[in-house]
Formats: sequence, C-alpha cells, structure tokens
Amino acid sequence: KREAPVTFHRNKEGFVPMSEIAGNAPAGAPLFIPFAYTRVWSMGIVLAAGDLKLDLDNPEIQRQRHRVVLHGEKGIDRVIPLEPDGSYYINWELGQNSTLSVTNHLVLRPGFQAGSFDELLIEANERAEGHPSDTGRWKNRLVLIGSAVTAFSAVADQGNTPLETGTILALKHLNVANAMLTNSFVTTSPLALKLLLILAMGVLAGWITSAVARPLAGTALMVAVVVIYVALACWLYAAHRFWLPIVLPLFVSGLVTHAMALTHRVQAEQAEKKRVKSVFSKMLAPEVVDELLSVAKVSMGGVRREITVYFADVRGFTTLTDRTQTQAAEYIEKHKLSPEQAEACHNRVAKEILDTVSTYLGTIAGAIKKHNGTLDKYIGDCAMAFWGGPLSNPRHASDAVRSAMDAQRAMLKLNLKRDAENRRIAAESAGRAAQGLPPESPLPLLSLGTGINTGMAIMGLMGSDADGLSYTVFGREVNLASRLEGLSGYGRILISHATFLALRREAPDLAALCVEQIPADLKGFRQAVRNYEVHWRPEGGPEDPSLKQIPVTASSGTSTLLR
Repeated sequence: KREAPVTFHRNKEGFVPMSEIAGNAPAGAPLFIPFAYTRVWSMGIVLAAGDLKLDLDNPEIQRQRHRVVLHGEKGIDRVIPLEPDGSYYINWELGQNSTLSVTNHLVLRPGFQAGSFDELLIEANERAEGHPSDTGRWKNRLVLIGSAVTAFSAVADQGNTPLETGTILALKHLNVANAMLTNSFVTTSPLALKLLLILAMGVLAGWITSAVARPLAGTALMVAVVVIYVALACWLYAAHRFWLPIVLPLFVSGLVTHAMALTHRVQAEQAEKKRVKSVFSKMLAPEVVDELLSVAKVSMGGVRREITVYFADVRGFTTLTDRTQTQAAEYIEKHKLSPEQAEACHNRVAKEILDTVSTYLGTIAGAIKKHNGTLDKYIGDCAMAFWGGPLSNPRHASDAVRSAMDAQRAMLKLNLKRDAENRRIAAESAGRAAQGLPPESPLPLLSLGTGINTGMAIMGLMGSDADGLSYTVFGREVNLASRLEGLSGYGRILISHATFLALRREAPDLAALCVEQIPADLKGFRQAVRNYEVHWRPEGGPEDPSLKQIPVTASSGTSTLLR
C-alpha cells in the first residue's frame, strides 16, 4: 500500500516546529530544519585536489571577486573563477574527438591513458595478492571510472558539449581534473569589459561608416575589424583560456550598427545627390554634374572663393522686340484683323522673338558648358556664368575667356548662316509679291557683348527648398563683370586687369591677344577701371553681318569703342 506523502510546513526562515511531528510537543520546543547544507565538490576537483594536496575542507570563498581559492602544500594554490551565479565553465580540452579508438579502448593524448574496467580490477587484484603486473599501468595515477558504453541506453552516458556531440560525459570530470592539474581554467570577461566592448564596437562601427569616403571601402574595413577581433578572441582562448565575447560586441553591436548607419548614409547621400542634381543639372554640363556627384562633400553653403565671372548680353534684342511689335501692330491695322486674328498675330510674333533669342542664348550656353562653366542664370537677353565653383578650377580665368571667344565665334557662324538665308529670302521676295503672297520676314541678326572679371566672390545656395534654390555668386567682382559687359558694345570681349593677370599666369597665348583700353569710369567704382579687349576674330576672317545693323546712336559709352 502506498503511503501518503508527509508535508512539513516551514516558517519564513525555513524551520519546522516540533508540533509538525509530535502533536503533544511542549510549548517552547526547539525548531528543526528538515535538511542540511553540505558542500559537495565536483569529482574532477576531488581527484585533482588529492594529487595536488589541496585543502578542500577550508576553501577561501571570495564572493565579491567571484572565485574560490584552494590552498595546498608547498605553496601550491588553485584559483577557480566563478560566474555570478556560482557556476564555472568547464575547459573541454580533452574531448572524445581528440582520442583514438583502439579495440574499445580510448587512447588519450600523452600523459593520459584509457582502458577497460576489467583491466583495472585485474591489476588491483594482482597488487592485492602481492604479485602486481609488470606493466604498472595504473601505478601512481588518478583513475576516473565512467561508462563508455554506447550500445545500451540504460548504461550509456553520452551527451553534447560546446565542442562535440555524442561525447562520453564521464570526460567532464576528466576535464575538470585536467584544468585543476594544469591550472588552465576558463576565465570569462567581466561585465564591465563586456559592456565596454559593446559600446566601443558600436562607436567604432559608426565612425568607420561615417569617416570612410566610400561605403564599400568602409564595409571592407569593417570586415577586416571582424576578422582581427575574431582572431584575437581565438588566440586569447587558445593561449590563456580567456573567453572574449564575440556575438554581442561584434555582430549585434558592430555589424548591426554598421548596417544601420550605412543604410542611413546611403539614403542621405542619395537624397543629397538628388538635391545637387536638381540644382545643377541645368547649370552645368552632364559630365561636370557627374563629377560633382562623385565629390565626397560639396560646399552648398556660403563660401568665399576666387572665381571668374562672365556676362554675355545679346545686343539688338530690345530693338528687335520693339520693331517686330510695331510691325505687327501696323499689319493688324492695315488689314483690319479681328481681335482673335490680332491676338494670333501677336502670339506668332512673340514666338518668333522668343525663338530667336533662345537660339542665341542657347549658343552662348553651349560654349559655357563646353568649357565646364557654371551657367548661373538668364537675365532677359543676358547670360551669366562663372568658373571656379562649385568645383574647384585652377584655370578658371582662361576657361572663361576661351568660352567667351567660342561664344563670339559661334555667334558669327550663326549670323553668317542666317545672313545667307536672308539673301535667299530677298531673292524670292519678288516672286512671292507677284503671286500675291505676303513677303517672308528676314531672320534677325544679333550681336554679343561680353564682360569678364576675376576676383573673390561669395557663392552658395540662395532661396529655400519650398520656393526653389539657386546656386549663384554675388559681390563687388560680380558687379564689375556686369559693368564691363555694358561697356563692351557689339561683338567685343572686355576683361578686367585681374583677369588679364590671371591669363598671363595660366595661358600666355590668350594674354597675347589682349589689348589694353582706356580706363573707364564705371558706376559704383570710385577709380577708373583698367580693362582689356580680347581679339577673338581670326585673321582675315569674315566680318560679322550683324555689325552692319548697329544703329548710329549707340548706347552711351559704347560708340567710342567700336572699330
């Protein structure tokens, strides 16, 4: 018959009153505790302590330092490192895979032997009978008895270790004894070091991601850090049995931080590139925009830098506008056009004017982008550009002058082509009049005036993201380039003295084409400004047909410079 279990009711200190076992216990009877605390050492520690003569009865337990110190004879001590919960890690140096199986025996590394329990008993009996075996295989040795059977689950003692699967678990005690004998305990990193490594690896990963210019190079450097760290951790464990954490500091903190920071950086860089491209795609040549996007950092804010500023104004545009609009009004009045027809006539004329000036401004813009200039803006029929920003250009003055020369030559080529077309129109006008058709309007020929100056100017983004941004330059040197453009007249390039000096350094061949003019009094400048004309026309080249249309009453300050 199965007896009912006996239950003891303990107080909060764990003691049981005598009344629990004797109902008539007198008052004040002593309490008792139903269990006893007993220290039991691991078998491996007991084996090694017996060989090393360590005192297991009087251990020095250092709870604050998480370790147990065992003192022995002749100054032999062993310090067993503990975890905060009182456990310690086994040094699985001796494993089943490090042994050789020979006829059901285990042959361990030098210094250790393995054999069957039968052999041990036979040798013990022989020694007891007074005729021990000549081999003396177990003489003066610590003997660990454990099951090595794998065929029968009832007696098999197998399990998994951190290094092997299906290991004979009796080897646990052998490894503990081996750690005691060789003083090779596994020491884990203290909590402070673990936290420091996690923090340091996260900071290092963030710094690598932000400091290295190219993301792929940063990732390669991070991989190198991982390899070095893992190699260091392996060496520390192999040489000193010091367990350096790998997963938390390296993978959770380091690689995760790197991946997140890299993702954020790529997104931020793509957004910045998109922003830069939206600002400069119409100001710079495509190849210059690509170069700008490859630069690690672009100064989009206000910076002061030496640049060369270029103003080019299409001459005759205002006169063309006034004349064509007057002709349109006369045509409407003469033919008594309806309001709808009059509006259509004005729109057609406006389109022709816009197409004409767009053709000439497009020619100027092409020359600017050809020489990697920054097309700042169109101001009516005037184009403004500069060299030296946003990308640095040590030859900004010569590039600006070459662009101006190419623009003038392109204008000359365009005017010659349009002049030939006008001669064709004039030749066919009589035939159109005979057929009762209205005469075809000749193509207007326009000229170009250019002013260039070199100096320090402020450049950067102006405006706001909501209302639009513009990368531009401003300052006294910009105003001087504008004044020189107003002074240049028709078909001429005027440069400042500073630009001329820059040409002498950068391109002496261009400086040789410059002829100094009479210093000019310009609005906003106290002293007369030295200026030079750049002779851009090839020797013996054709004359610009647009110069034949220059009115006699030219604007003030320009007629005296015409040749």
